[in-house]
Amino acid sequence: MTPAVDAWDRLADLIEYPDEPWYANRVDACIDATAAFGVAAPLERFRQSIAGGDLASWQERYTEVFDFDPACTLNVGWHLLGDAPERGAFLAALREDLARAGVFERDELPDHLPTLLRLIAREEDAEAAELAAYITPAVTRVRERLTACGSPFGDVLDAVARMLAILQPQEAQP
Repeated sequence: MTPAVDAWDRLADLIEYPDEPWYANRVDACIDATAAFGVAAPLERFRQSIAGGDLASWQERYTEVFDFDPACTLNVGWHLLGDAPERGAFLAALREDLARAGVFERDELPDHLPTLLRLIAREEDAEAAELAAYITPAVTRVRERLTACGSPFGDVLDAVARMLAILQPQEAQP
């Protein structure tokens, strides 16, 4: 596994539902994997904000923002296309891309942000940059909402946004 693939996968792990008691280890692994890309600072803040919490508290925080606040859904296509018919085409195209890249959808729609990060990790540079540019506005919206409501997950989305920016030419960045 290349350092970039590991970094993307570790970021994806952090925005998956925390379902094991060693969630703090996911944070440490992500900080280590992303350090070379210069995006570890927001993850350090995240680590500090969840320090001392147990699995139940991490799950509660996750559910409060990602499941109960529609503005924070991790289904990127919803942020970009809403319920328009184009979202169906987007999901179908993603499903094909995921299958081609060998990325498993798990129990979510294909536009679930962790799944898209794993896809970016496995795409060729041009395709990864194109997908990064496409999803950046949605990531920015979610990050801003999380930050506004004081969620520590805003720091994780900050790290994701920084990684996405690395893939995009300067003129394409917001």
